[in-house]
Amino acid sequence: MTQLLEVKIDTTTTADVTLVASNANQSIRLYQLVVIPSANTNITFKDGSTALSGAMTLAAGVPLVLPDTGSPWASSRAGNGLVIAQSTTAQLSGRAYYRIG
Repeated sequence: MTQLLEVKIDTTTTADVTLVASNANQSIRLYQLVVIPSANTNITFKDGSTALSGAMTLAAGVPLVLPDTGSPWASSRAGNGLVIAQSTTAQLSGRAYYRIG
């Protein structure tokens, strides 16, 4: 199996933030994640503009850790980016680990 790629999460915006840009011919699969908000917020994973999850409530300073289970936590379709959206302007910091293919 191919090695996981990684991307930094560092945002304060309430707009959609693309974690991994779209790829015309391949999907993006999220396998592992750690993210820590500076204030209470909700996050939603998206396949481009389509929600993949409901809003997940995060408490200030408490990390959300999605371990690598061998199955993706979220996946985009070919041509769509893997996106995260949050409900407040809290600092959201962490890393995401993914595969393209």
